[in-house]
Amino acid sequence: MSNEYKFTGSESNEIKQSPWAWIWGGAPWIVLAIWFQFGPSGSTNMTIFAVVLGVAVTAPRYISWRKTLYVINESSVTYHKGGLGQTQTVELPASQFQRITDVPGMFGKFLGYTTVSIRLKGETNYIRFSHIPVAADMTQKLTKLRDRYSDYNEAQEMEELAIIAARQRGDYKEDSRSNPITGTFDNPDTIEPVFTDISDTISCANCDSEVQSDARFCAYCGSPITNEESSEITESNPSDDK
Repeated sequence: MSNEYKFTGSESNEIKQSPWAWIWGGAPWIVLAIWFQFGPSGSTNMTIFAVVLGVAVTAPRYISWRKTLYVINESSVTYHKGGLGQTQTVELPASQFQRITDVPGMFGKFLGYTTVSIRLKGETNYIRFSHIPVAADMTQKLTKLRDRYSDYNEAQEMEELAIIAARQRGDYKEDSRSNPITGTFDNPDTIEPVFTDISDTISCANCDSEVQSDARFCAYCGSPITNEESSEITESNPSDDK
């Protein structure tokens, strides 16, 4: 793996979430417990209740934080998503990367973490990596991967998003010409069939099938149409008897 993706203070390309990912879960309950203990009410029972509830909320987040890991590979990002159960692993190829953004949020600006979002080709939603340390420069590293392996174009991305949104609303119509046989033209150079008037027909002398009056061969038996058969339609046509 390349040293290009190493950041200050790290000897690998692995990125851990900021500890604030789990601290925020218990912080409100700690404040509430202090209030119950030293506030005007001074309720010991409520203090214990706040502490227990705080632990119940914070413990799962702490376990999830311990298991969550982002690994920037040579041409992809591996996301190890932690939880109380088995850790889930997702491989995100850089060739599918589109828009990459980061939003620190109201507290992240002061506490040194941000949320990095990636949109993949063909998707409207973003994959979000939360509580990423600013010092990891994750956005810059992912952008380098995208520029190296993806054919990202911002104008094409906006057009793709517009088409996806229109399809979801049912407003998008494919830009293709109608074909009475196949429905659409796969080949833009295809010549549309020309239909002739078949209102005048004659009978084949061999199989007695109805064929066009200007036909040279019977479409059913393949027999040639004689001049005598072709002349019959002219003799029997009332419009010619004037």
